[in-house]
Amino acid sequence: MKNIFCITTEKDFFSINAMVVCDNKMRIRSIDARYPGCNHDSHIWGLSKLRFYMERRYRKGERNTWLLGHAGYPLEPWLMTPYRSVSEGTQQSNYNMRHSRTRNIVSSIVSDACWVHGNCITHRKKSVK
Repeated sequence: MKNIFCITTEKDFFSINAMVVCDNKMRIRSIDARYPGCNHDSHIWGLSKLRFYMERRYRKGERNTWLLGHAGYPLEPWLMTPYRSVSEGTQQSNYNMRHSRTRNIVSSIVSDACWVHGNCITHRKKSVK
């Protein structure tokens, strides 16, 4: 029963916490869906192969690639996160607005993929009966 507890969220439903990375052309470039939903995003990021890859590139002097992450991720030289507690009308709030708009593309892609997946499962169940 310990394992079952770990894959439930605070709201008591089963979930997987998937880290999805998309490029500017809305193509999925990386998915890490190995962890149960009770794991925090920053924990998954800290263990991800993508993080180690980005760190390795940075240490080699490559400074031309950045990722966007929400506030649950740590700020790193290659990972841009929103500012916390900003005043409206400032450069930081402008940055946060643009950051959020860009991140919403990823959310949209993930939502669409989940919708397609859910419909495929529903369709498959109906055709099996």
